[in-house]
Amino acid sequence: MKRNEIKLHKLIGLMRWPLALLGGIYFLCMIVAPWIMGDWRWTFVQDVWDRWQGVNVGILAFAASFIAFEVTRYNESRQRKREFLASRAFLPEALGELTTYLKNSAHVRMAAWNSATQSTSPSSPSQYKDVFTNCIRHADSDTGEQLSTLLAEIMMWLQVHAARLEASIANPARTTTMKQINALEGLLLVGELQAKVNRLFDFARGIDGLDSRPLAWDDYKTAYLNLDLPLESLVVGALSLEGMTRRRIEKDNG
Repeated sequence: MKRNEIKLHKLIGLMRWPLALLGGIYFLCMIVAPWIMGDWRWTFVQDVWDRWQGVNVGILAFAASFIAFEVTRYNESRQRKREFLASRAFLPEALGELTTYLKNSAHVRMAAWNSATQSTSPSSPSQYKDVFTNCIRHADSDTGEQLSTLLAEIMMWLQVHAARLEASIANPARTTTMKQINALEGLLLVGELQAKVNRLFDFARGIDGLDSRPLAWDDYKTAYLNLDLPLESLVVGALSLEGMTRRRIEKDNG
């Protein structure tokens, strides 16, 4: 739906110049030319207008309709911007809630890494769903597609993360090595989610525009620091969290 609105917005933008050109031609032919051709005689001008009355009525009706449409569209755009600003005002709080949840999730994964007993997963956040949905609904055409894609990805992968975390707690691996491998895979997903959440903070606060570039190593590294992960120690055999992360970055950029 939003994609169709963007296409309609671009189409209307393209139509303005041809319509302005046609309007200029109409003004010259129907307003300026009759006065000049009739030696500034009102009767001649009136005769021309009377002869082209049907065309004039149609042109004026079309112009009135187009102006009314533009005014309505402008008011709707202003309303959508106000609603988006209202929705975005709650975004920092929702991102803070997600950060707390992801940090607690990382602690659960670290407990599995250290073979410690973990009986429950952290409480799932709830506020972010309504906030994300409202931001997607009211986002403008400039950032709407990118923001919608990013927020939808975060919501989808949060569900995947929660399901995998529950499964790892309910059915833990039998060997220490498998526990640590599963923990690395889980921490990679948690780190990716945290990196995407971090990207949104400046946008949510109105400090900067939306950064939709693929995640880089610095984004992951900052996320791992936020999650209090001992990056250098997370190594099992030939696998390490840093190595897995760099391979993920290469895959995303490939």
